[in-house]
Amino acid sequence: MEAVVDAYDEEERATGWYYYLEEKLTFPFNAKCISRRMISPLLVGEEVEVLAMEMEESEHEMFVQVRWSGRDFAVPLSQLYPIEPDTQTQAGASDAQGGRRNPGSLFESQAPDVAHALLRLWSAGQ
Repeated sequence: MEAVVDAYDEEERATGWYYYLEEKLTFPFNAKCISRRMISPLLVGEEVEVLAMEMEESEHEMFVQVRWSGRDFAVPLSQLYPIEPDTQTQAGASDAQGGRRNPGSLFESQAPDVAHALLRLWSAGQ
């Protein structure tokens, strides 16, 4: 699957991005928090189970559902670093890295946080 989407606006690009990640990433997977965010209770170094994509209303970054300390909630994907991702998750992240080099791709218009999260996913599998 190629990550190129014919989208007219930020909302369509965000929706395309969401469905691409939902298809390519294998859930659940474990991840470690790598940055503190005011919108999240996670602290750097804490581990979570990533359950699914979260259709959060944001055109600038993607959110995922996580399980942590017996609770389920959503956090930004950019806040997490995968722990031993499987081949499918690694392949999706690799596709994303390639998409960053292609003008007009889905990833060119996304916020740096999202691109960096995917590059971390890709790097983890190398």
